Amino acid sequence: MKDTVQALPVVDAAALGLPDRSSALGNAVPEFFGPDPDFDGIAALAAGFVSAPVSIVSVFADQDQCFLARLGTSEIRMPLRGTFNASLMSHGGDALLVPDARVDPRFSNLETFGCTPKLLSYAGAPIMIDGQPVGSVVVGDVVAQAHWPDDLLQRLERLASLAASLIKLKEETRRRTLAAEAISRDEKRHALALDAANVASWLWDISTGLISGNDTFYRMFGVQPPRPLSARKFFMTVHGADRKLAIGRLRRALASGKEYDGLFRTAKSGRWLLGRGRVHERDANGKPTVFL
Repeated sequence: MKDTVQALPVVDAAALGLPDRSSALGNAVPEFFGPDPDFDGIAALAAGFVSAPVSIVSVFADQDQCFLARLGTSEIRMPLRGTFNASLMSHGGDALLVPDARVDPRFSNLETFGCTPKLLSYAGAPIMIDGQPVGSVVVGDVVAQAHWPDDLLQRLERLASLAASLIKLKEETRRRTLAAEAISRDEKRHALALDAANVASWLWDISTGLISGNDTFYRMFGVQPPRPLSARKFFMTVHGADRKLAIGRLRRALASGKEYDGLFRTAKSGRWLLGRGRVHERDANGKPTVFL
């Protein structure tokens, strides 16, 4: 293996244009909660390439590097300044190989290599998100390594790409979970508000022909909850004298896109109700699919 040494300085994270990089990281990994077992396999594969005693999957946060997975060290967070990874960030997306830090002018004067145990050899590939290095997949050894395989960096780059995909996938899953929880909370508050106001809410899925509603809806119409009704059965719960007019108004609302508004009685109790509704969803052709 060729040992090519470029005269690149060891850089502080603050000098690397962090706003863009931090934005990319913030979008993918908003908070670091410690090692993540989902990344353990990546660290194990990286170490297995060369039987390295140390392997780390990290993300960069401000002035620190946080370890998502690690083998051969108990650390989970360390300063980024003055480390192999700091220099990796200055490569602009290129992998970095350091066979022997003692003879490499970029690292020979460093007192720390950002890891315990102290590493003398290093090979790392950046985890790239939105064109910015937000972390790394690295292997290291406490002794110099002049005979690591020629394709080691390419292998680490493939693992780094896998780590980037996993980070983005996990963050998308997290955001969807938070959104679903927010929707659930909103739905509960909405349901409580409707119940407190004695307002019935119902949804007509036109594609299936089924109508479902809240408890107040079933109670008002004298229907056993919580059982979706066919549209035909639902309209039968409207008083016979008012049914034709109510259906006509619904049809006009569907055709025009305007709001439905009408008074009618229930068939079971004769109770007068004020009904209001509108098309809630349409298909690609503009045809109503859901009426609320």
